[in-house]
Amino acid sequence: MLVNLRIHNFITIKEFDSEFFNGLSVFTGESGAGKSVIFSALYCILAKPMSLNVIRPGCSYCELEAEFNISALNNSFLNDLTDNDDTLIIYRKLLTNKKSVIKINSQTITQKVLKEVSSHLAIFINQHEQLALLKPSYQLELIDKLDTKISEQKIKYSNIYKTYLGIKIKIANLNETFTNPQQLDFFRYQYNDISEHTFNKNEELELKQEKKDLLLKQKEIKNLNEISSGLDLSMTQLTHISSLMSQLESIDEIAKKDIENVVEKVADLSFMIASSSTPTAHMESYIDKIQDRLNLIFTYCSKYKKLNLDQLCEFEKDLKKNIASSETFEAELVQLNTKLRTTLDNLLLEADKLTQLRHSQCKEIQTIIEDILKRLGFNHVSFKISLDKLDTFLVSGNDLITFKICINKGAELKPINESASGGELSRVLLAFYSAFSENTEKKLFLFDEIDTGVGGISANAIGKELSSIAMHQQVFCITHLAQIASLADKHLAVSKKTLRNETITQIDYLENDDNIEIVRMMGGKSFLKAVNKT
Repeated sequence: MLVNLRIHNFITIKEFDSEFFNGLSVFTGESGAGKSVIFSALYCILAKPMSLNVIRPGCSYCELEAEFNISALNNSFLNDLTDNDDTLIIYRKLLTNKKSVIKINSQTITQKVLKEVSSHLAIFINQHEQLALLKPSYQLELIDKLDTKISEQKIKYSNIYKTYLGIKIKIANLNETFTNPQQLDFFRYQYNDISEHTFNKNEELELKQEKKDLLLKQKEIKNLNEISSGLDLSMTQLTHISSLMSQLESIDEIAKKDIENVVEKVADLSFMIASSSTPTAHMESYIDKIQDRLNLIFTYCSKYKKLNLDQLCEFEKDLKKNIASSETFEAELVQLNTKLRTTLDNLLLEADKLTQLRHSQCKEIQTIIEDILKRLGFNHVSFKISLDKLDTFLVSGNDLITFKICINKGAELKPINESASGGELSRVLLAFYSAFSENTEKKLFLFDEIDTGVGGISANAIGKELSSIAMHQQVFCITHLAQIASLADKHLAVSKKTLRNETITQIDYLENDDNIEIVRMMGGKSFLKAVNKT
């Protein structure tokens, strides 16, 4: 049960912080006042993705926080998240830099976990659900929600169905690969084309490193050769200078000796450098060979659309494996087909069990739904659920469900998508959720304008049915109808206020004796006076 909701800087809501209670809580207000903004906040708290446009204009972030009391749920999944605490607090924050925070009881969680949590806390019923009601898949989903035995059987069926699909895919792949001689020949061609070059998956990295080292060595040798040439030239000049100095009497013997020492040192250095330097012609040839190999690797990776040599080598292994498997293809295919038949027998068995459970549930729920629809104003309604077998298997089984309804006396039963208006769809959907509200674990039921296309006496009936659901569940409802609002346990009036340069949404709890909002919903005081005069 939702016990507290805090909304900050969300769309047009600047600040909202309120307690909530059991029973039926209705939200009313003029169109555009912001009723749906509150529900949007709840949707976001309960795992709907948040985009930057939900941040109130001029603000750098928005915050949402909802406190749930889960003591009545006895739900091990939720208890684990809260360390067996009765209080579960969901917190979401979105900043303009797109950074998002999701926490439960101060622990950071993922969007995926939040989605799972929300499925245990709330049920959303809106206009999208009404349109979905026209689809057989959604109709089947509603039936399956009515009985936990169906859910358990669906898991058993689903596990076998996944195995069945996996075997079919393997058989299809084998047939495609080995029953086509051209395909097998192509595999052989590809394998021979790649294997003749004896690629090694680490080769590319090793070659690149070796090339890099050789280029550095080549540069070093080039520098040494330039130094050696420079020293040789210097030696020639220094030797000539020393010879000239030895012939001059004006130069003392110490200076002559110094130049001789310089000549000797340069000669030693020149010899040492010359000994270190080596010819680079063979090195350039080896670098060219490395580059040719790298070019070949690049060519083959591009040819077979692989990102690198590692992927190419894996592709080569797969080709070799496929070619080898061709020799055992027939034996493997027989084995897989045997396994497929066994799995299909099990699948049929589990599918039939699922069908039986659904048949049993359909018979029971037909009467319940019909009684509720009569309470909702369909005095002559007839409601039937047909369950037929499909020729194929789906993830949900091999059942085709059809909701059929006859609203007018003497008319024939027709599929609901051929005979129900928007307002009638609203009431059928409400009947379903009313049917299982008493037996399902306590949740928050969010009815977003379930009264669309409804008015008059039908609105009274919907209000009473919502009140009936609220005896077992916590119910929130957006409505434009005074008949429904008048039956609420808690009434929240939503209005839009303009303050200076901003527009905000304001939400106020109304006291039980405060009927101003009900008067507004009925057309205002002038409308009531006109009604009284007539």
